[in-house]
Amino acid sequence: MKHSFVCSFTPPRKKSAACAGVLLMGVAPRMAGGGTSKKSTEMTNIIPAMSSNSQNGYKVSMKSLSGNDASAGAAWYMFNHNYRVYNWTENGYNENICHFGSGKDGQIDIELPEPTAVHAVFVIGPNYSSYGVNGPTSAELYFSNDGTNFTKVDDAVNIRKNSYAQLPMLGDQINICLNPSKHKYYRIVVHRADEYVGVNAVILF
Repeated sequence: MKHSFVCSFTPPRKKSAACAGVLLMGVAPRMAGGGTSKKSTEMTNIIPAMSSNSQNGYKVSMKSLSGNDASAGAAWYMFNHNYRVYNWTENGYNENICHFGSGKDGQIDIELPEPTAVHAVFVIGPNYSSYGVNGPTSAELYFSNDGTNFTKVDDAVNIRKNSYAQLPMLGDQINICLNPSKHKYYRIVVHRADEYVGVNAVILF
């Protein structure tokens, strides 16, 4: 089942930058059986629920930055549309969290079947530490047309963290690209807050 997030927003005026902070009203994730916001514009996850690192033209991968990789979990765990927060070794964590190597930031690569515009990115993780694993402090988005040469997109990623088994709230303000161009390859770099940086889910709108 494809889950979607619903939000209501008014794009800022007199703003020429590609990405900008956008104030949202009544924002909450819409899951199966969940609620919606008033006068909402639906933002649907571009990537369908995945059960492997490559399916139907969608490919995802992950690695630790610098030195030996030593990451744990499969990249598709972050794209299986389970948005609840779990931390390492907790009940329910299997296939629901990945972490990168000790003392290392992480890199998540995404290949889409065809060039697609990405308006917003959410990275979801725990807001507490378990066995040295904690959610990211920050993240950056990059795009590419060839999978080799990447360009950074300023202020395009939104970090959302929560406690055990909880769904993330999008919050009152998100960073959104108002007029994004279409690209086939995207890269997200996440930065650690603890010994290991853990990610539960990545959402591309």
